[in-house]
Amino acid sequence: MALTELSKSVNESWMKYAKIIEKDYSLKPSSAPKITHIADIKTLFSIKNTSAEVTLLLSERILQNQPGFFDGIIAKACFSTLFSKDAVCPECIEDLSFEFARQHLPKTIKNDWLAFWDQFAPLRELSKVLVHQPTRSYPFLYKMIGKRGLIEITREIVKMDAHDIQLKLADYLVFFEKKANSFFVTPDKTELRIINHHIANPDSENKALAKQIGITAEYLSKKKQELKERLVLREFYHASFSRIGIRMFHVLLDSGPNEEDPFWLVKDCPFLFSYRRVLSGDWSAFATFCVPDNSRSIHSLSTFQDSSDRWRYNIEMMEIVSSGSVTCLEYYNPSRREWDIPWNLLDIELKKIIEHKWASSFPKIDTPYSRTKIPLDELDLKILDASRLGITAIGDIRELLQVGQERIANKRKKLVEEKLLIHTYEVHNVGLVEHVFVSCDNQDIALALTGWIQRLPRSIAAFGINNRLFLQIRLPKGGSHAFARLLGDYRQHARLGLLDEKHQGDWGFPIHLWDEEKQDWNCPSDHIETWLERIG
Repeated sequence: MALTELSKSVNESWMKYAKIIEKDYSLKPSSAPKITHIADIKTLFSIKNTSAEVTLLLSERILQNQPGFFDGIIAKACFSTLFSKDAVCPECIEDLSFEFARQHLPKTIKNDWLAFWDQFAPLRELSKVLVHQPTRSYPFLYKMIGKRGLIEITREIVKMDAHDIQLKLADYLVFFEKKANSFFVTPDKTELRIINHHIANPDSENKALAKQIGITAEYLSKKKQELKERLVLREFYHASFSRIGIRMFHVLLDSGPNEEDPFWLVKDCPFLFSYRRVLSGDWSAFATFCVPDNSRSIHSLSTFQDSSDRWRYNIEMMEIVSSGSVTCLEYYNPSRREWDIPWNLLDIELKKIIEHKWASSFPKIDTPYSRTKIPLDELDLKILDASRLGITAIGDIRELLQVGQERIANKRKKLVEEKLLIHTYEVHNVGLVEHVFVSCDNQDIALALTGWIQRLPRSIAAFGINNRLFLQIRLPKGGSHAFARLLGDYRQHARLGLLDEKHQGDWGFPIHLWDEEKQDWNCPSDHIETWLERIG
C-alpha cells in the first residue's frame, strides 16, 4: 500500500469514527494524524498528532487475513486520543479503545478482534481473589445495557483526566468494578410478566404463556430472546450436589490477630467452591466448601479448623442439610422502572410472624435431597459439569463432549427426572446490587425469616443441624441499610454482614475422583495433604 493511498484511507476512517465519538460521547478526539512513514512488516505504519504518537500495529498478515482490522485499529487509535497518557494508565486506554472499536466492527470479525485484544490484556488482579478480564467484562456489559456503559465510563474518566486526577491501574480496576455493578436493566410490565412466569414455571411452553399474557407467541419468543441476550432472564441446569454425594459447608472466617485477610487459609483447599469478603459485620470472609462424601475428606475439615485455631482465627462452619431459593419481583415497579420496597410495613410483618408463630403458614423453600441410587457413569458427570459451566443447550453439550445428540438428550432427561439436574430460570442485572448474609442460631427466628424473606427480591436459605440458618439476600441500592435496621431487634440471634461480589474458588467438578465401579468418590489425598501442611 503506497503512502498516499494509506494516508487517504486512514483519514477517511478517522473522520468516520470522530463523528461517532462526537455524536454519542459528546467528546472531540484529536484531528486525523499525518502519516510519517511506513515501517517494517511487524509495524506497518506510525502516525503522529499534536498530543502524542500513536503506533498502529498492522502487520501484512493481518491486512491479508483480516482486512476488517484496518478499520478497527483506526477506530481504536482515534478513541485513544480522548485521554492523556500522563494521567490515565495505558491499560485503561487500551481497554476502552479496544471496546469502542469492537462495538463498531462487523459481527463476522468480532471474535477475531477479541482474540487480538487478548494479546494486550492478560488477567489483571484487583485482589488476591478478584481478577478482571476486559475481553469478557466489556462485552458482558454491552450485552446487558448496550453502548451506554462504555459512554458513561468514558465520560467519567475524561472528567477525571480534565481535573488532573491520576488513574493508575489499581484505581482503574476498582473504578470499573464499581461502575459496572451500578448498571442494571429496567424491564417493562410485559417483560416482568415473562420473567415471573419462567421463574415459577421453568418447563412451560411459550404458546400457553403468550395466551395468558395476551400477546402473540412470536412476540413472546422475541421478547424472551431479548431478555436472554441482555442477560436478564438466564436459564440454568443446576447440579444437585447432595444427590451425587457432594456435601456442602458454609464457613465464616474472621481476620485473625493481625487483621489479615484469611484467604490464605483456604486458597489451596481442594474443596473451595466460593470465597467472598465481608465488607461489614462480625466476620471477614464467607466461604463455601464442596466436599466428596468420604471419611478422609470430611475429617480434613476438622484438621483445618484445628489449624485455624492455632493461628487464632475464629471459624464457624455449618454443613448444609437443606436449602432453597426464592425470587419475588412484587416490589419492582415497571412503570417507574425502580424498586420500591416498603421496609416499614415489612418490619411490622416480621414482628407479627415471630410473635404469633406464623412461620408454618408460609410454603417451605428449603428442600433436603437424599443421595441417588441410580448408577452414574463418566458421561453423566460430564453433562453435570457442562451444566455447571453454564452450557445448557443439547447441541452445545454435544459439541463439547463429541457425543451423539440423542444420547446426550436421553442422559440429561434421566438426570432431570432423578433431580440430579434442577432446571431453573433466574433474573439477573435488574438492580440487585447489594448482597447481604444472615447467620441465625434461634430456631423460631430462623423459621420466621425464611417465611418472611419470600417477599424480598432474591434470597437463598440454607439450614444446618438444629435449624441453624444461613441466608444470602440480594437487595437494591440502599436495601442493606434498611434490612440491617429492621433486624436490629434480633441481633442477639441473627447476625448480618454485607458481602462483596462472589468470587469463585479453585473447586472444579471433580470428575477425576469418581470411581464408576464403586459408584463413589475417591479422596484427593495428595491435594488435602499439601493444603493442610501449608497452613499447619
